[in-house]
Amino acid sequence: MRGAYCWTHHQLLTSKVAFRIRQKHNRQGTSKSTKLNKAKQLTTISHRVSCEQEMDSALAQWGEKENSTPDEEWAVLQLVEYNTAKTYLCKPDRKHQDCFDRNDQELQTLFSRRDQAHQRVLQTRSTRSTTAAYKDACRLLQKRTRALKSDWWERKAVELQRAADRSNMKCFYNGLEAVWGPKRRDLFT
Repeated sequence: MRGAYCWTHHQLLTSKVAFRIRQKHNRQGTSKSTKLNKAKQLTTISHRVSCEQEMDSALAQWGEKENSTPDEEWAVLQLVEYNTAKTYLCKPDRKHQDCFDRNDQELQTLFSRRDQAHQRVLQTRSTRSTTAAYKDACRLLQKRTRALKSDWWERKAVELQRAADRSNMKCFYNGLEAVWGPKRRDLFT
């Protein structure tokens, strides 16, 4: 409603509504299924036979239920197949090169310092000294990893430039594929 000077009068309304956004709950007891290395097939006969035997014994353990639906049977089959394949096949290897060595002793000490500082922050009440020590450890670790990454990119750039200058296209494209290479996907992924 407008007043005498054509201004709008605002009235404050109070409401007692509790808005709550529900968080998505993760199912307890279920693990995320990871991709398995399908390139490493069960080539040896002994591995293949033992995998088949283990799958047969696992399916026999589940047994057939009289009142089970086809969906339940497919779920059991999928679970048994994945669990047996998980024991025989490993996770796929990374295709891209890493910019730093995970076995580097200096990096390991920086990681352990950061982890110890983080544990101190979590175990004690976070004081200024513990949070400062944690931030300092994070800063040093990040500084070192960024320096290693920068050096690695510079070495790769020099290597690729050298291959391009020599017109060695095989080495050039292999270097590019090692750094940015396209993801190889199986047909049945």
